[in-house]
Amino acid sequence: MGKIVGFRGMSGTSKKGNPYSGFMVYFTQPFPPHQALRAQGDSCDSAFVPDSLLGGQVISVGADIELSYDKQGYLREVIIG
Repeated sequence: MGKIVGFRGMSGTSKKGNPYSGFMVYFTQPFPPHQALRAQGDSCDSAFVPDSLLGGQVISVGADIELSYDKQGYLREVIIG
């Protein structure tokens, strides 16, 4: 689980000609246990979250975020709390 530190809306057409709409979400999260012995603080990352996965959830700075990916690495679920 991470903490949202920023976000921006994005929409357009992909290189394959498919329309997209969603948010680029920037978040921090603790280092995984296997890295924690050699790291300090939090790691940071970002992910594109399509509108279709939000299901009415509101993205806000300071909120917790949990992202779930399938075996192929595609984002499948977003929980914002």
